[in-house]
Amino acid sequence: MSGGYQGPLNPGQLQGSDVLDRPENAIITGIAEESRSNSIGVFGSSVNSTGVYAKSDNGVALRASGGELAARFEGTVKVRGDLSVRGTLSNAAITELLLRIEELESQVATLIQRLDFSQPTHHVTNKGSINVGPSGLGKYQVTGSGFDPNANILIRAMTTIRYIDDFPAVANGNGQFQTTVSFNPPSESPIFFAATDGSGSDIDLSGRRWSNTAQA
Repeated sequence: MSGGYQGPLNPGQLQGSDVLDRPENAIITGIAEESRSNSIGVFGSSVNSTGVYAKSDNGVALRASGGELAARFEGTVKVRGDLSVRGTLSNAAITELLLRIEELESQVATLIQRLDFSQPTHHVTNKGSINVGPSGLGKYQVTGSGFDPNANILIRAMTTIRYIDDFPAVANGNGQFQTTVSFNPPSESPIFFAATDGSGSDIDLSGRRWSNTAQA
């Protein structure tokens, strides 16, 4: 091991990546100059604690560069914080996992539509009819008819990939209602609405008869 720089660092020497790349800028250096391929510049080992610890208050705690690999880990790696990758994730297992996630998201979206918007395999007669129109930012006016008189109405809002919320309304004596619902607009569109007065169904997976699906 060679001794590091023993005096104050010369600011003129600290230019760009030279701060990290030049051994003379280090307080302690370990340089393996032997021709043997298994020579190690710095080795740290611990039986029951940390073998090598790196810390920086305002900079990069640990930086590595290599001709073949910048780093190699044998064992479990735990990351606390964000992981930023500029290159391509080449591991086949990661690629397969990402593809599987996309497949599951598609299956969940299809299942949500069937559960919440009365789109079962078998034909189900809709109960009631609704119309939806914008009524300001994040607000929608929902009107309905053909429901049970004086029934408590449940209005459901969703996108193609997620549930938004349920909203209450009350039908009048003629089975009609009009109400305004509001929520933070989701990033995805369009938004779908459906309503039910709670009438049961043995065919629909939700156990209810729903109105038509109205798109906002």
